[in-house]
Amino acid sequence: MAIDMSKFNKKQEEAILFGVDEDLLVSAGAGSGKTKVIAERVYRLVEEGLVVPEKLLVLTFTNNAAFEMRSRILDRFGKGNPFYERLLSSHIQSFDSFNAYIARQFAPVLKIPSSFQILPESIAEEMKSQYEQEALNEAYSNSEERKIIGDLLGKNGFKSDRQIEIGRAHV
Repeated sequence: MAIDMSKFNKKQEEAILFGVDEDLLVSAGAGSGKTKVIAERVYRLVEEGLVVPEKLLVLTFTNNAAFEMRSRILDRFGKGNPFYERLLSSHIQSFDSFNAYIARQFAPVLKIPSSFQILPESIAEEMKSQYEQEALNEAYSNSEERKIIGDLLGKNGFKSDRQIEIGRAHV
């Protein structure tokens, strides 16, 4: 099934048609069509025989985004397509889950157990706060000094009241 390019703007079309000799980063704001563009790009590359489905690597930032990406790519092919089953073994995942996969594959070389677990962010934040408080208590035994330093650092580490956006990325 051909790709209907009338659904895409010029930059999106450029990303879909981009060759395979170089890596491609598709970057844009939320709701800009990144997932749709990447799904169409994967569809084109696989259908044209330019990539081997089992060797495909598509990385995104969150597990939810990776799930959505995988779902859209598989839906684009459909269960009856011969590439559908082959795509199930491709790497369409978050950076974190891909890094964990690589670490597990090379656990003996890294001298770590392959059954390692990644600390959930909520627990890591809790531990960080606990260690920061202990460090403040140890470094500043005077409660007034500790309060001043704690206020300067913020309750959970360094914080900023202002964020400066230096540009927007587009597909």
